Amino acid sequence: MKKQIRIEDERIREIRHKIVNEAFAIMFFALWVIVMVKGLFLHLPTREYLTEFILVIGISLYIYVRMIVTGIFGSDLQSASRGQKLKRILVIMLGMGVGVGISQAGEGEFNILRMAIVVITGGALTYLMLYIVKKINDRQIEELERKDKEEQ
Repeated sequence: MKKQIRIEDERIREIRHKIVNEAFAIMFFALWVIVMVKGLFLHLPTREYLTEFILVIGISLYIYVRMIVTGIFGSDLQSASRGQKLKRILVIMLGMGVGVGISQAGEGEFNILRMAIVVITGGALTYLMLYIVKKINDRQIEELERKDKEEQ
């Protein structure tokens, strides 16, 4: 028996893709709400919502890596000025500081030294990651330009 090739309308495929994206966004938002409610309002220890928090971080990392691999994030980095990059790093550091502060407040302790170490280390790692992504993208662009020159 021959396998029939099913032709799919591009519009239907786009609608399905949109529905899946919306469902993913709703689940991601729901996980964040669960983490915030358990941490801020219920004052549960971190171990009580660690699973949801790890899922949120894992999803974020997956999105970030996929954007880098597909070149969506890299093109944004190429066009960003030095000030924009610094602003992004500072916003990420602020977010880490708020996250660590919330985590410490949920555990009933607040240690400014630990928070500073996490924020500074996280900022440095973020800068290093952005630098590596830029170098990888530069290398890919050089390879594409070299291939274009060879074809001509």
